[in-house]
Amino acid sequence: MKNLIKQILREQFGENLNMSGEELQPCSLNPVTGFYRDGYCKTGPEDSGTHTVCARVDEEFLEFTKSKGNDLSTPSNSFPGLVPGDKWCLCALRWQEAKREGVAPEMDLQATNIKTMGVIGNQVSDTDDYLNEQSDVVPGVPVGSAWDSAKKKHIPQQPPTKKLFLRVVKHIVSENPEDIVNQTDMMPEDRAHYLGDTLKLFGINVWHQELTNKIFWAAHDNQKGIEDGEVNSFDDLVLRPLKEYKVTCEENWTEHVWYQWQPKVEAYSEDDAMNVVYSDEDGIYQYWEWEGEPGFTKDFGDTEGEGKEVIKVEEIGSVNESRIIKENESPDENELVDGLRKILHKQKEAHSEDSWYNDITKLLNKLNIPLEG
Repeated sequence: MKNLIKQILREQFGENLNMSGEELQPCSLNPVTGFYRDGYCKTGPEDSGTHTVCARVDEEFLEFTKSKGNDLSTPSNSFPGLVPGDKWCLCALRWQEAKREGVAPEMDLQATNIKTMGVIGNQVSDTDDYLNEQSDVVPGVPVGSAWDSAKKKHIPQQPPTKKLFLRVVKHIVSENPEDIVNQTDMMPEDRAHYLGDTLKLFGINVWHQELTNKIFWAAHDNQKGIEDGEVNSFDDLVLRPLKEYKVTCEENWTEHVWYQWQPKVEAYSEDDAMNVVYSDEDGIYQYWEWEGEPGFTKDFGDTEGEGKEVIKVEEIGSVNESRIIKENESPDENELVDGLRKILHKQKEAHSEDSWYNDITKLLNKLNIPLEG
């Protein structure tokens, strides 16, 4: 099924679709990438290198491609030079070569041109397995954003694949900067500081806090297994569950409040009236007795706290990590079918159905796939 679908998509839409059969998404606008320098991994007859693979480069790949004579890390003319974490439209064959050497950078399927399959898909039997692997992301890590100091803006942070996660965890255990793996009581920001250089090598933003914490605890809990050579795949990792805790805190605060009120006093002189209020044997001239009366005001001033203190931490239960992010079941079947449905819907709305529209409709019907999701 997937090969038929891909064939139709390649023939009808060319570079305008991504690997999921949907509209091609931008790869990078900072730095601006693409053969046509428009941010997209589009291609054409003049693009002899087929720059269709959108990948987030890491240190390993940059060193690899430099050794092959294609230095992507050194600035030259209008080319800014890439650093780990940058996304770039790579030549399909260069990416395939890196894959064979075990240093292929992580591919962004939404920004990778489907024409990539025409270059490498027929040459390597396990391409589909790799694409499945690329979409097999680490569960329990939400898609968020983190501050990128180089780009000076918040950028989206996607969960890594299981393969990349394993590589990062193993590298941290191997290097163990400042014995970080055993520092379980360290503040999150300090932990991020010590892990920063290592995570940067793999294109991971250290300020993606949920991911950084998951990587740290995976390294801590699997240190012995990795050192003993017992951890060889993501499934070999022992991952502690994300839990919810009730944290009881307390803090003493001093709050300054100013009250003004105007009690009415019967007296023969101003001094007598003042002294009656001061003596106040029955407490009838206290502010709370005149709240709500004409002339009563209440103003808040500065507050001073002594700093919060955690009194007790209680475990409530495990968090259902599957609700945080759902793993893709298959980029070839589910996502491509969803993409086809969207295309058919748009064409029908525009009243521009043609022969290929009917071909796709017949194909989906033949495979017993509903036209509406």
